[in-house]
Amino acid sequence: MEKSINQPRYLVTLTLICSTLLLICLVLQDRLVLIGPTYVCATVFIYPFTCLTLDIIAEIYGRHAAKNALWLSILSTIIFSIVITFFTKIPGPLFWKDYTNSYNIAMHPLIRIVAAGTISIFVGQTINIYVITRLKVMSQGRYFAFRSMGSSIVGDTVTFAISLIGFFANKLSIHEIIVITLSELAIMYTYALLIAFPGSIIVAIIKKYEHQSVQCTSVSFNPFLKSNHGLKENQNEL
Repeated sequence: MEKSINQPRYLVTLTLICSTLLLICLVLQDRLVLIGPTYVCATVFIYPFTCLTLDIIAEIYGRHAAKNALWLSILSTIIFSIVITFFTKIPGPLFWKDYTNSYNIAMHPLIRIVAAGTISIFVGQTINIYVITRLKVMSQGRYFAFRSMGSSIVGDTVTFAISLIGFFANKLSIHEIIVITLSELAIMYTYALLIAFPGSIIVAIIKKYEHQSVQCTSVSFNPFLKSNHGLKENQNEL
């Protein structure tokens, strides 16, 4: 059974950070960056911090809180893309035509990116949250850095395998999609290794200021689960 933490100090802040990072990723997804002989989406440099933020939330506040943060973050990207797309359909003044056309070209893909990204992020991050929570049970709450590495690598692989196909299908060749996928996964894996240990320091600091944390005793893989069935988490004093 999962019990909510009494007046969590940093849960809202972490959820806001997660949502902001996903919005940045949304805007950067169509921006290709040249790195040596290859190229990647600019999103790859931001998205790993989204994974880490969800790992931190799951570690301190429980899997249920991490799922809520994920749902709210995805919802914010959907609302953002719908509003922006709506205004790209509204005519602008003639003296502003060139700027309007450039703006619409840049922003118009947002709805398509969200359509593909929502599925990939939801699936990948649900797996990420599940894996780090499962490992937390197995390790009795120890080794956050290594658990974050493992869960991020698994979740990121699923996310990018799904998203890149959805983003660049009919736009790039299969060879080009494979090149981008391999390049981005290499960067993502490197990020996962580099930011996991700073993440463990953040977890330790936050736990000092939170009076209680959620300790998992079992976990069931169900992304839509909001009741007390299948997930048992106990509220412990820190």
